[in-house]
Amino acid sequence: MRKSDYREMYGGKSHRLSCSVLNPGSCIPIVRKYLGVAAYVSIIVGTAFLVCCAFWLPDIRLWCKLEELEQKGQSMDSFLLMRQEERAAYDRLMRYILHPQAHCLTMEVLGGKRGRNKKFDGDKTICLEPGPGLSEDCIVYSFGIANEWSFDESIHEMFGCKVFSFDPSMGMEDHQHGDGIMFFNMGIGEFDGKITVTGQTWNMRTFDSILKQLGHWNRTIDVLKMDIEGAEYVVLEDILGKGLLNHVNHLCMEIHLPDNPYWTRVLRLLRRIEEEAGLRHFSTRNNTQMPPMRVPGFYARYEQHFFEMAWYRH
Repeated sequence: MRKSDYREMYGGKSHRLSCSVLNPGSCIPIVRKYLGVAAYVSIIVGTAFLVCCAFWLPDIRLWCKLEELEQKGQSMDSFLLMRQEERAAYDRLMRYILHPQAHCLTMEVLGGKRGRNKKFDGDKTICLEPGPGLSEDCIVYSFGIANEWSFDESIHEMFGCKVFSFDPSMGMEDHQHGDGIMFFNMGIGEFDGKITVTGQTWNMRTFDSILKQLGHWNRTIDVLKMDIEGAEYVVLEDILGKGLLNHVNHLCMEIHLPDNPYWTRVLRLLRRIEEEAGLRHFSTRNNTQMPPMRVPGFYARYEQHFFEMAWYRH
């Protein structure tokens, strides 16, 4: 009996894929077959490539860095020691940020609203007890508004403070924003002058220039709030260098960790707030408007980079 007879007896069918110019329709199953095989192969190869990148890319970057160090005449040991010190400095910085040492018996959270991702943002914290609290004729400087007035309005409504709000990015002229809130089209910086940002010309003033302009040179500022998108370090360094933070009772500041691993410098600057100005760190909240980001200097470490921090005079 022929093989074809056995196939027909047991219900089997003999298939043969053929493709010819005279019958192009018969080529479709063959093309589909090989495209499917190619797709599976590409998935396997792509997955293997990603796995290799995950394991070997840090080493490749390290080799490139070592070649750069050799050209500069530096040794691998000095580089590894520097990297180890940077990571230790980052851990020390995070301990300072996330673990305030001062205690506040009466804490007041002012302002804030839910953003696009339904996370709370824009709120600032002050300490009413212990410490000086807020004076009867309290003065508040609020730098960085971005059309979000909840803090400024809240502290005026609850405590009757005179609020001076500043933001050069809103495209508004100086005006009275309701009762007790005065807006100025200027930003705080480390120099007096103008800068151009995204096609806009911003008027910048130092903190001491603003104090003199508004007649507050000999006055105590009850609350200094800064949300200035990464410029807080140069501004804070200028204020500390001139001793002006000694005349501030509350500092509420959003900090943005830098893109470069200068953790020791950041930690030293934040500690100067306590050592030189006598303010105590009492509150930190993660700003969850932005997702965790990769920590510079680490290959696979992702953490929050934005924090709402607060100090009060004790």
